[in-house]
Amino acid sequence: MKNIVKQIRQNRYFLLFVLLFAYVQSIHVRVTVRGTLDEYIFTPEAAVATFICVCILFL
Repeated sequence: MKNIVKQIRQNRYFLLFVLLFAYVQSIHVRVTVRGTLDEYIFTPEAAVATFICVCILFL
């Protein structure tokens, strides 16, 4: 467990970048597919799901 926490602490900025990139990517995909701008576009569930998948691969 300490090893995992150490890896996360060492790479926290990379993981933050991945989360922000996934959020921007989900917004971009939703805008291009739908062609409209509404409140659903800014919900973060796609970014969180992508972040969880990346964390599984990362660890």
